Amino acid sequence: SAQQILSCSPNNQGCVGGNPIFAYSYLSTNYATSESAYPYASAADTTDKPCLTDGNDAGYKVTGWGLVGPGADAVKDALRV
Repeated sequence: SAQQILSCSPNNQGCVGGNPIFAYSYLSTNYATSESAYPYASAADTTDKPCLTDGNDAGYKVTGWGLVGPGADAVKDALRV
C-alpha cells in the first residue's frame, strides 16, 4: 500500500515526492500489503506514521526491477524476457 511505503521504506521521503529506488528496494525484501489491509492515512495527518507491518505479511513481492532509459524502444527492450 502507499501508506506502507511512506511509513516503512527507510529514507524514502515519500511526503516530499518520494524516491522510487528506495521504494522498490524496500519492496524487493518485504511483502507489500494491500490498500485495504494498510489504508492510506497521511493526507489527513502529515505527522510521521509508525510502520505497522514487519514486512512479512501476506501480500505481493517485487521480484525484480531496474532503471529504464527514455523512449518507447528502451521500454520495449526492458520488457523483453
